[in-house]
Amino acid sequence: MIVGPQRKTVLYTVIDSSPSLVAIAADGNSQPMSLFTSGPAADIAIAPDARASVDPTGKFVVIKALRGPNDGRAGLYVVAVDGSSVRKLNVPDGATDPSWSPTDDRIAFFIGANGVDGGALFTIDANPANAGAKPVQLTAGTEGFDADPCWSPDGKKIAFRRGFGPDLAEMDIFVMDATPGATPLQLTEAKGRDQDPTFAAGDTKRIAFTSQRDGATNREIYVTNANTLDDAHAQKLTAFPGLDATPRWTSG
Repeated sequence: MIVGPQRKTVLYTVIDSSPSLVAIAADGNSQPMSLFTSGPAADIAIAPDARASVDPTGKFVVIKALRGPNDGRAGLYVVAVDGSSVRKLNVPDGATDPSWSPTDDRIAFFIGANGVDGGALFTIDANPANAGAKPVQLTAGTEGFDADPCWSPDGKKIAFRRGFGPDLAEMDIFVMDATPGATPLQLTEAKGRDQDPTFAAGDTKRIAFTSQRDGATNREIYVTNANTLDDAHAQKLTAFPGLDATPRWTSG
């Protein structure tokens, strides 16, 4: 699930025999509308594990997809919300988890040999005039499996989750400057899986995330400090019997 830049629209993926991206008004006062059903975008086939991200104007979406019957492996595509244009980003096939920067200049993603488990974080120039630009690597991917990148509201930092071990039994939230060679700062360390970080809207001090920690049988939503390791004071927000996932802020 993603929230549009003006916090008025929610986009979500429907997973069935043919996954689709659907938009609906955040206040619920509209019927769901499937995207990419006409024009150049009509031959876009969304990958089952796809996550989408919207540009700051709300006019374009970047998503992992295939295009046409001869597209061998899913890549990252920038697609106009109205379906009028499609372009493939110059990134290796298999790139996933795209996240569009709020400053509109870069898209973050990860590439990894283990698919959705994670890998190394990269950014790519989002400007179509720089279509030949190459990805810039941010993390080595050797200290853990990095995934779930999320930009801070000012576009200066990226939060992500890092998984450890062959079965990824341990996952923690990290944050780093969005520049090559920057040292990630660990924000959580509780035993279990912490993932899906998201900065508060207009606020670089708080991050929400989901966690399956301390022997929990399902994932709940927490909020923690975005600038220091303060896991002991992470605030638990939910206690539902079902799975809570992909939190998004609607206001600061």
